[in-house]
Amino acid sequence: MVAERVWLVHRGGFAAARVLHPGMPGAEGVENLPEGKCRVRLEHGGEVLDVDEEDVEKVNTQLKGSVKEPNISIYFFFSAHHSMVFYF
Repeated sequence: MVAERVWLVHRGGFAAARVLHPGMPGAEGVENLPEGKCRVRLEHGGEVLDVDEEDVEKVNTQLKGSVKEPNISIYFFFSAHHSMVFYF
C-alpha cells in the first residue's frame, strides 16, 4: 500500500507528509485513533505524528502549469490561502 501524499498545515506554514494506513510501517495502532485524527509521517525527518484530519490537505499531483514541480504551485496557493485566513 502506498501512503497518500499530503500537506500538513501548521502554525509556521506547511510540511510535506504521507498519511499512514493500517499495515504500513509506523502505523501500529492507527485504527484506534479517535474520530477526526489521522497518522502522518513527515517527509523531512520521518517523524510520525497523530494530527487532526482538518490539518491535512491532499497534494494535487494533476496540477499543470508553468512551474516544473507541481507541489511548489500548491505550496504557494495554500500559503496564500493560509495567510489570508489568519491575517484578514
